Amino acid sequence: MPYKPRLLTAGLLLSLNAFAAQAASLSVNGFTTGLVYDSASNITWTADANLLASLESADSGLPAAIINDIGSITDSLGVHTLTTNDFSGGGAVTWWGAEAYVAYLNFVGYKGQTDWFLPSIAELTTLFSTNLGELNGTSISGQHNSDYSLFSNVQSWAYWSGNEYGPNPYYAVLWNSLYSGANGLVKDTHLYAWAALPGEVAAVVPEPGVLWLLAGGLLVCRSLRRSI
Repeated sequence: MPYKPRLLTAGLLLSLNAFAAQAASLSVNGFTTGLVYDSASNITWTADANLLASLESADSGLPAAIINDIGSITDSLGVHTLTTNDFSGGGAVTWWGAEAYVAYLNFVGYKGQTDWFLPSIAELTTLFSTNLGELNGTSISGQHNSDYSLFSNVQSWAYWSGNEYGPNPYYAVLWNSLYSGANGLVKDTHLYAWAALPGEVAAVVPEPGVLWLLAGGLLVCRSLRRSI
């Protein structure tokens, strides 16, 4: 599956560690359960911050399905063929496994959506430092605001971003939720993945044929009322 990596320079990485806190901007999606809208970044997060682990516990064959259906991830190093080594259980994955996970959500149309992605480090920084109130040098589990309760299974270790680390193609950029900061780390390290969607998920609009059926049903109901 083709993938265009997002590179991050060392200078930008350092500046993100000092990201200024602003007002929180999270709200539960009113149209689809299990989603939280982030107006600061204009993206939508899964309410389950370790959804992969939850899906794995319901289906132990999920990693094998991801490997079979997605097959490989292409980055600046070339083509990485997925193996069982990219998935270590409990939602922990290599960077390639994280990209494969969001690709699989698109493959199956999770929540009726096909544009899931691995968020950028800027989006992760905004979520943790701005929206959830994590302070530099602290763990998200011990330092957060009330919006933290909008999510479940938030991991106090680290989340992969969709950014490769520019100075070293063997590295990708992570958000360290244990110490609150952005870092580069070798891609075969097992961390967590938090999927997101662009914008705010709206109500599903019925197809024109469905609208005609609905309209016809309403007309029948009105006719029945008048005849009673």
